[in-house]
Amino acid sequence: MNVTRLSELTGTTVAVWGAGREGRAAAEVLSSQQCAIVVVVDVVDESARRLAAKYGAPLVTPGEVEASGATFVVRSPGISRYRDEVSAWHRAGIGSSGLFALWLADQDPQRVIAVTGTKGKSTTTTLLAAVLRAAGREVHVAGNIGVPVTEMPPTGLAVVEVSSYQAADCTTSPAVAVLTALGEDHVTWHRTVANYRADKLRLFEGAGLRAAVCDGADPLVGALTGAGADTIVTGPWRVEGARIVGGDGDVDASAVTSQVRRNLAVAANAAVLVEPSVGAAHLASALAVFEPLPSRQREIAVVGGVRWVDDLLASNPTGVVAALESFAGAPLVMLMGGADRGIDLTPLVDALAGARNLKSVVLMGDAGDPLVEALSHVAFPVIRIAGHDMAAAVAKAARIAVAGDVVVFSPGAPTPSGLGTWEDRSREFARLVAMINH
Repeated sequence: MNVTRLSELTGTTVAVWGAGREGRAAAEVLSSQQCAIVVVVDVVDESARRLAAKYGAPLVTPGEVEASGATFVVRSPGISRYRDEVSAWHRAGIGSSGLFALWLADQDPQRVIAVTGTKGKSTTTTLLAAVLRAAGREVHVAGNIGVPVTEMPPTGLAVVEVSSYQAADCTTSPAVAVLTALGEDHVTWHRTVANYRADKLRLFEGAGLRAAVCDGADPLVGALTGAGADTIVTGPWRVEGARIVGGDGDVDASAVTSQVRRNLAVAANAAVLVEPSVGAAHLASALAVFEPLPSRQREIAVVGGVRWVDDLLASNPTGVVAALESFAGAPLVMLMGGADRGIDLTPLVDALAGARNLKSVVLMGDAGDPLVEALSHVAFPVIRIAGHDMAAAVAKAARIAVAGDVVVFSPGAPTPSGLGTWEDRSREFARLVAMINH
């Protein structure tokens, strides 16, 4: 069944693959469209049983979908479109897509602003919404930032954070789409770096796109041109030192990091496309209410004059480079280490080597880990911590750092399996920092 819009599934039998937040949202909206639901999971657990029971739905594994009567599969973001089962279904005439792509195709593109990128998506999305609200617009935020798009009201502007997983299935584009950065990430899901970048850029390839917005200081214009974006916007707002200038004035942004300044400039350039009245006062208002998001260059404590920063979601080289830029003004101790993401670590090593303020990297991991191997023969100091012993890493960083230093937990890799979620790891980092000198 070849379907590109959520509305086209009305009255059909649809399999929902995944019982998490988006799986539950998909089942809810499909049920409201009189669809018969089939719940698909790789491993049957209590959440899957609850979801199936709620809708009186069969509970099947991916290998059982063809026999379930489903004519289409709505995949949760964590389920790769490159899975062998997906290819087999397509050959059997069973289509599949993600909830965001299906929802977007049903929307008036003029009310949707979408934000994607390897780094900076959530912060840019948050700032964009704040600028538009300051300008008096009704704004709803959803997507990868934590709220399924189908749970937004149908009124006002929809500002949506879009992951590469969600962009991969897009057949249409919003009127305005933002690209914050384009590096390497999620190769396990996308299979190759080329796929990752192509999937990310699908957001910009639909006929509905009126303008693509990016930072003109980054090599993003070429990527967007290659994706077929006809109108690429890099102004009028730009960063000059600690200020954001352009438009009708300039804004003092010295209270936030350089990365947040760049995010705000890009957000403002997107906002003015849908609300021409946006000006310096609205940017200043957005800054006044802005707080760094969890695990995104967020200062969690100052102990003995040492600033401790949780940047756990810098789980790729692009994120680490952003942290090095933001904290270039102080001696820096980097806590790093995590799971293999299958990406080229050369840009990360080069960025660390070029950081003149880097005192040391405290590196967690095992022999043979790609990041451990990549940092095993470098000129800058690297202190190895066996395994992923966060307590040992924090204790070592505390001994190295002195007043005026910044300790940043930018792992450069995802949270290893067995350590819980990234939120669990973030809480553990904060707990250990709170215990310093106690």
